[in-house]
Amino acid sequence: MGEIRSANERGRSCVAMTKMRASLGHVNLTLPGDSALLQSAGKVALVHGQLELMLRMVFKTLAGLSVQEALDATSDMRTSDVRRHIAKLFNQKSSDIVLRCKLKAVLGHCKRLSEQRNKLIHNAWAIASDDSIVTKGDSHAWGDAPTSEQLNILAQEISTIVDKLNHERLNGFISEVSDQDNECM
Repeated sequence: MGEIRSANERGRSCVAMTKMRASLGHVNLTLPGDSALLQSAGKVALVHGQLELMLRMVFKTLAGLSVQEALDATSDMRTSDVRRHIAKLFNQKSSDIVLRCKLKAVLGHCKRLSEQRNKLIHNAWAIASDDSIVTKGDSHAWGDAPTSEQLNILAQEISTIVDKLNHERLNGFISEVSDQDNECM
């Protein structure tokens, strides 16, 4: 029985590998040699880490926690969970519809940028038989990879929203809502 199972498992494994190879087409799963492209992809990854940290600092500000407490409280949260908690805390502190909408817009922008980053960075990258750089998209079809310019634009957009979040939590409407809550204590 063990031999039959092993043979069946080997057969399924071969079928799975054949299907995977067919889905890849004629590509080489290797990193592109374009150092500017790799540098741009790295910028997106690094600045998105800053966005994740800044969202945790907004959470810190609204929850009235220390940096370490906020990092510990959000350590097992996905970025989307942190955004949800920020909105919940903010809405508990402010009934001002305009400010709530303002926060919703900023968090929506953060979400869109994270989704763009995920789409561009988390897909498999490869070199096609014609030496073009391709990525595997949502439909599992190979398509053109983003350009260095597209990645740099995304990195700049993420950096801009990080700066905006930091300004709003230290000196803007997030700070005002957080300070109002502290004045009531």
